[in-house]
Amino acid sequence: MMTDAGRQRAERRFQLQLEANRREGLLNVKEVCTRLRCGNTKFYASIITQPSFPRPVLIGARKLWRADEVDAWSLTQRI
Repeated sequence: MMTDAGRQRAERRFQLQLEANRREGLLNVKEVCTRLRCGNTKFYASIITQPSFPRPVLIGARKLWRADEVDAWSLTQRI
């Protein structure tokens, strides 16, 4: 069982990783959906299944997308 101090360290590591991802221009699912102005359901059901949609970068179990690739893709699509 994780102690309070352990949970706090894990949360801090997670926050630092999120900040690093933003600096590197990587987006999580929520951020991709915000940029594409769609919900999670539409994202998983129709957008991510398109062969032209950028492939995610896998960091551990997390899928992240490059912001510049998502932006470039959205310019060529009618969403």
